[in-house]
Amino acid sequence: MAATKPEDCDVLLFRYLGENDLESALSLFENDAVFIHPDGVAHGRDAIRDQISGMLTADSLDWLEGPEAFVDASGTLAFVRGKWSTTFTNSDGSQTISTGRNIEVVRKQADGTWKFVIDHGNAAD
Repeated sequence: MAATKPEDCDVLLFRYLGENDLESALSLFENDAVFIHPDGVAHGRDAIRDQISGMLTADSLDWLEGPEAFVDASGTLAFVRGKWSTTFTNSDGSQTISTGRNIEVVRKQADGTWKFVIDHGNAAD
């Protein structure tokens, strides 16, 4: 399934990661997309793969607010924001819960679908 509206990029990203479908998750990113993470910036799908593959082990990936999209006047660029939560079970059985406020830039593709150009999961924190 492709993103047919800007906010679908975030919704589908969490769905695909929750389904352990890394390839579908990566298909939501333009080839030269940028993924900003705590240790720096990943450029391109191969580098993004390395950054998001750890999300496949999450017990849950949830939207607490949004995601909400704001589209430019031309209808081809949008920024998307929301508040998310992830839960991971540690080797000792305890859980780690993280939350953040994301901001992304997504672009409408020639086929009418949307893809990430810039993804920053904690930009609004």
